[in-house]
Formats: sequence, structure tokens, C-alpha cells
Amino acid sequence: MVGFAQLRDLKTEALRESAQEFYDFASWLDRKQQLVRVDSRSLTVTGEWDGPAAQATLARYRGLDEVFEGGKTEYRAICAILRDAADDIGAAKKKLTDAIADAQAHELVVHDDGSLSWGPLKPQGHQPDPQDIEAHGTRMKGLSEDFQRKFKTALDDATDADARAASALRGDIGASATSFNAKAIGGGELPDSVRAAALAKRIDTLSPAELEELRNLLHGNEKSSIFATNLMNTLGPNGLLELQAGVVNRGQKWTGHDADGATMDDLRAIQDALGTNLATATQPKGEPHVTQSWVEGLKEAGRSRTFVLNDMPKHYLYGYQLLGNMLHQGDYDKQFLGDIGKDMVAFDRSEPGLHEAVPVIRERFPLMDDAQGHEGRGYDSLEGLMDALGRNPGAAETVLDPAGGNLHYLLKERDWGADTGVGSPADSFGKAFEAATTGHPAGAGAGGAHTDGGARIMAEAVHIIGQEGVGGHFADYRDSFGNAMASYMPDIHNELRNDRAGGSAGPDPLFPNSGEARATFLGGTPDHDLLRTMAVVAEDPKAFKAMSDAEHSYIAVGLERISKGDPPAGLTADQHLAQSAQVVGALDAVRTEAIRNQQVLSDKEYNDQVAWNGKVANAVVGGAIKMSPLPTMVSEPLSRIVALTTDYSAQQAAVDTSATADRAIADQHAWGRGYMQTIAADWAGVHGREGEIPGFDLTVGNNFTTGERRAQEALGRE
Repeated sequence: MVGFAQLRDLKTEALRESAQEFYDFASWLDRKQQLVRVDSRSLTVTGEWDGPAAQATLARYRGLDEVFEGGKTEYRAICAILRDAADDIGAAKKKLTDAIADAQAHELVVHDDGSLSWGPLKPQGHQPDPQDIEAHGTRMKGLSEDFQRKFKTALDDATDADARAASALRGDIGASATSFNAKAIGGGELPDSVRAAALAKRIDTLSPAELEELRNLLHGNEKSSIFATNLMNTLGPNGLLELQAGVVNRGQKWTGHDADGATMDDLRAIQDALGTNLATATQPKGEPHVTQSWVEGLKEAGRSRTFVLNDMPKHYLYGYQLLGNMLHQGDYDKQFLGDIGKDMVAFDRSEPGLHEAVPVIRERFPLMDDAQGHEGRGYDSLEGLMDALGRNPGAAETVLDPAGGNLHYLLKERDWGADTGVGSPADSFGKAFEAATTGHPAGAGAGGAHTDGGARIMAEAVHIIGQEGVGGHFADYRDSFGNAMASYMPDIHNELRNDRAGGSAGPDPLFPNSGEARATFLGGTPDHDLLRTMAVVAEDPKAFKAMSDAEHSYIAVGLERISKGDPPAGLTADQHLAQSAQVVGALDAVRTEAIRNQQVLSDKEYNDQVAWNGKVANAVVGGAIKMSPLPTMVSEPLSRIVALTTDYSAQQAAVDTSATADRAIADQHAWGRGYMQTIAADWAGVHGREGEIPGFDLTVGNNFTTGERRAQEALGRE
């Protein structure tokens, strides 16, 4: 392990100078070689010397020429290895040096062993009180732990680089004390990939030291397109999947040789690094990458059930089951992942028992099991694919395109297995759906804009659920569906208001020139479908909260624009409140229906989770916030308008499902009506329009009832 002070004080120039000396000596050998060649030609080609003695001398010259050639190759290889080590260790040193400077800038003292300390809180004109002293200590301790992690990362990088160089030197110099190695490879990304491929092809018999070397090579070069692409081309698609199977077999507990902890760590790291290297090899960006013919070969290998698990008895896996596990790691090219993903789903549709090719036994697939989840999850090829799609919105949109039938299959037809909950295959599908529809990676909250393709997926999913009900695993991805619907709240608002566009999504009522794609819920997806879908989504209190927070934020944004004198043409406060009250009325009915349908949640649990605080409201109206020209749009309306009613809304949100009559339940859940009246009064008071409050109250009350009744009718409650 490279030490802290050792790396901090290291002079990488010495490594570069040493590398240059080996290069210079190789050049000296080259000059001597040319002289020998000149002598041999002058003696034999010119005919000045002939006969047995001349021929014997010529043979010795040829042998000497081979020695020179081998020496040049070995010395230049050593030079390349040392230069590569200097680059890698230099990068690690810079990482450490930057972290040290940053720590010192935060008033931390960095000691020679890498430990950190800090001084007492400095007085600010008065003696610090105990709370300030405690807070200072907590803050500095957190900073210290953060910088310790940064130091460790730099030291680990340097140690890995040192180990790679040592391994390469041992291989190129060899064990012979009497001859040069004419087959020395050298250092750098391409030679490293040659070494990694050679080790990978012997995965079944690698020693612990060789396993560690393979791990180091794969991890240290995982961002290099030259390394990754040459590795993939050398192994080939079939060889890549054979390597993955070999890694799994090395870690199995049924083979009679339980792997120790260090070996298992290496195997898991190799498995992860295969995914990141494959991802790197798929990225074009002007760099080397795998060709389309290689991808086609991967498809062919993926559909082949020829990969062996050395159990008793043996079992065979499809290549896509092994590839699916690799997809958990890495950032893949959108085109590659969309292309291979469509084929994986198509194959899954043609082979419904695909992930049951091997019986689900917890310990049979320990690496896929322990690294990613439980209950044999690694056998489901689509679980890894969906995980990757959740990080890649563009590819997710391609794979979930409704035109190909994949969306309906994944929503309604596919059996996602017995595994449930966070991290399950169905949960991963939810992440892919969220990425495809929102335009940003699942869980990011903000990022890319809605696209036409993503909007089509959202509208079609609403239509499918509204017409056919939810699939068997909907509860596992209900939260992701709620996040997706929350991001479309401007479109939903536009659909549920009484004077909506009529036949198309129409422009955003608040930002008609935003240019963001809109989901067309009207027409192909009627109100009834939308409200039914919202009701089943709302059975998860957090999902309902995401939708309601988005609507509350949208209301506040509109009122702020009106108060700033920047509303869309013809939109008045009275109109905006009327339209918003209809939407909130519909949400109220949706919430009532959700509570009625979800009796397994206690009233207290639902109330605790649905009590909203406005913290995420600004994140789920991405289109409105991104397009607003008002610099205070987020901070002012959300803090002044939404936050003003937090306490009131929390009180009004309390539910009691013991009542049995629909009307009694609806009355108890009429928090939305009170919210609309309160926000209207607060807004009017802040902007000096108190005289309009009675009119606002009437507008809000009437339109809330209209929206509520329309929703109840759609849900079959009137």
C-alpha cells in the first residue's frame, strides 16, 4: 500500500527520467544493431568472404541481431510501463495534493500520516456558546471524514497503478538472466488490454495473485475506450459472456472449493468492472468503440443457451441472463442500449420462462445474489436492463416505445417474479419508466425536458391502466409512476380544467411558448382513464404527495406570474383560481378513492406520509420552472404562498376511514377546498387585493365542486 507521505512527496519526474534512460538504451542498441548488419552485408553480400567459416559467422551475426531486437523490444516495453505508471501515479498524486489544499482551506490541519485535526471555534466578537461549539465540532468532524475518504481514494489509485506496473514489469522482464524478452508488451492502455484478455481467457485457473491483477487491470482502465474496445474485440461477444460465466463459477459454493473473502471481493469487482468496460466500449464520441457487427454478435450470443453453470447437475444459461447482470454497472451509449434492449425484451417476450432456465436457489448465483439483491435475482435478464435504462432516459424511451408493444407487455403481461419491494425487477422497471417519461434519470428530480416519445409513453401508460387496470406488480413501481405523473402535472392540469384545449394537449396554460413536449391525455386517453390511473397511483401516499405538491407549486407559479404582471394573455387571477380549484377538486376525489381502495394502510400512516411540506414542489414542475423569466419564481411563491398554508393543510389532511358512506368520507377528505380558499386569501392579502376575497371564495368553492364531481363520475362514484 502506498503511504500518505510517500505519495505526497513522490517525484514522478524520477520515473519519467528512468523511463527515458531505458528508451535511450534501446536507441543505443538499435545503433549497434545497424553496425552489425552493415558488417554482415559487407562480408557476405559483396562476396569478399565465403565458405564454411563465413556461413558460421553469418549465423552468429543473425543470432546477435535477434538479441539486439529482443533487447530493444524489452527496453522500450519497460519505458512504456514506467511512463504509464508515471502518468497514473502522477494523477493520483494530483488528486491527493488537491484534497490536501482543499482540507487546509477548510481550516483542517493535515498531518504527515494523513490524519486531520482542527482548532477551536474562533470567537466572533463574543464567547461562543456551547451549542455553537458543538455545531463547530460536528461540522469539522464531517469535513474530516470527507477528506479522509478523498485521501484514501488517491492512495488506492496510486497503489493500483504501482501494482499494475510491477505486474507488467514481471511479465515483460521475465525470469531469464541470460536473454531478453522479444515478446515484451509494454505499458499503456493497449498493452494492458492484451494482458487483461490473456488473463480473462484463463479465468478458471487463475491464481489469487492473477485474479487481483485482472481486477486491477479492468478497474484501472475502465474509462479508457482504447483498453475497453480492444478487450471486447479480443474476447468477442461470446468470450465476454463466457468470462462472466467463469467468474460466476469461480464464486459458486457448489463446486467444492469455497472461495475466501479476498477472492470473492476480487470476483465481485471483476464482475462490476466488466459492466463498466462494456459501457465504455459502446461510447462513440470520436473514440474507438465496438462496431455494429460486434453488437449483432452479442445479440446472437445473448439468445444462445450455451453458457454453463458447473453445478451438480450442470445448468445452462442464456447469454442475455449473463449480459443483464453486467448492465447493472456503467453508463452505456444511448444507441447501443436502446438497440440491445429492444432485442432483449423481444427475446423475453418470445421466451416467457427465460429467467426460469435455472432453478432459483439463493446460493447458486452468489455474486449476482449478494451483489445486487436476493432470491436469484441475477437470472432475470430484464432486471439488469431496466436498471441501466433507469440511468439512460434516451435508451429507455426507445425500448418502451408503445408502437412496438413493449410498454403493454412490461406493464400488463410480464411476470416479474416473486421478488418484490425496493430493488426488485419490477421496481427496476419503474425506474426505467420514470426515466423514459420524465427525460431525466430516475430519482434525479430534474434534468432533461419532456420529449415527444416520452409524452407518448406517459399517455399510453395512462390509457392502458385506465382501461385495463394495473399489472400484478404495480405496487413495486407505483412510486416511480407517481414521480412521472407529477412531472406532467401542467399537462394534467390542462386536461382537468373545464375550458381545456379539446382534442389535443394544447400549450402549457402558464408557459404557452415553452416548447416542451406535452402529453395528450384528451382524445386517445379520456379523462376517465387519467383519473382512474391517478387513483391507483395515489394508493401510495408518497406518490399522491408528489402529484399534489406539483399542482400546488403550479398554482403558486401562476399566481406569482399574475402578481408580477406577466401572465399569459387573458389569464386573470379569478380564471387561474377557478381552473386550479377544478384540478384540486379532482385530486381530492382521487385521494378519497385511493383511501377507499387501500385499506391496508392505517389512517395514521397515510396521514403521516401525505402531510406535505412543499420541499419538492419546485422540482416536479420542471417545464414551468425552467421556462420562467422570473428570477424569484421559485423562492417567493413557494415560500410565501405554499408555505403559508402548510399548517392549515396538514390539519385538514387528517382522514378517518371508519365512516362508511361515500359522501361522509368525501366530506372528511375535503382538504383541497380549504386549501384553495386559504391560498386565495393569502395571495390576495399579500398583494393588497383583500376586497376580492369573497369573489375568490365563491369561484374556488363552485369550481372545486365541479372538479370533484367530474372526477367522482369518472371513478364510478356518482
